[in-house]
Amino acid sequence: MDFSPFNLFFIGFTSIHNLDVFFNMKYQDWLYNQSYKKDNLVKHKMTTLLKHDAKGNITNAYFSGTTKDGIPLTEKDYIKHVLYYISTFNSSRMTLDEYKRLEYYRDFLEKKTKEEHLQNEDQKIKRETYPFPEVFRNSEAHSLFERLYNSKKDTNNYLADFSFIYRKMCKDDLLQDHQKPEVFRQWLSKEPYKIVLDNKFKTLNNCTTKAKEESYDNAKLLI
Repeated sequence: MDFSPFNLFFIGFTSIHNLDVFFNMKYQDWLYNQSYKKDNLVKHKMTTLLKHDAKGNITNAYFSGTTKDGIPLTEKDYIKHVLYYISTFNSSRMTLDEYKRLEYYRDFLEKKTKEEHLQNEDQKIKRETYPFPEVFRNSEAHSLFERLYNSKKDTNNYLADFSFIYRKMCKDDLLQDHQKPEVFRQWLSKEPYKIVLDNKFKTLNNCTTKAKEESYDNAKLLI
């Protein structure tokens, strides 16, 4: 068997019709090998005895998918690594079939990179098109606040009601990190809500009632 870098890399490749499975298998293997925490498997010659399902996912080993510092290893990291690695292959010694396979796979990887970039741009646009992205994590969080605000705007117990709304949304990680109590109170006092609170927000324990919990949960179900 030819143990050239080209042939070793394309072990498991059968045709362009299984390219997604082949890519995922290689990506999963890379994640396993690069992960700081993982099950240790016995190596046989040059290959770790990893098993994969029909989609290319590893079935017989745990791996964290993160570095030593807990930083996630991403598909983007893998593609960048592979594009560099396959650029080192000696194309002058390849057959026409091998060269065409290499170029086809390189185009496949570059297309995936562009698609990921476009998806990230789309998500960025979506994040920026809902009202008050500086306050809320996403459009669903804003919609939830709108429902809660409309249900409480005509009450005479603003401090307890909006303390509860703020504390619950913080607990559910629906507000941006910098939305500290005083920052949120100032924002709330301005247009379009104009809810002015004279005192600091109450703690969650001091403003929670069964009725508020049920109202909050029902509003979340409607988002």
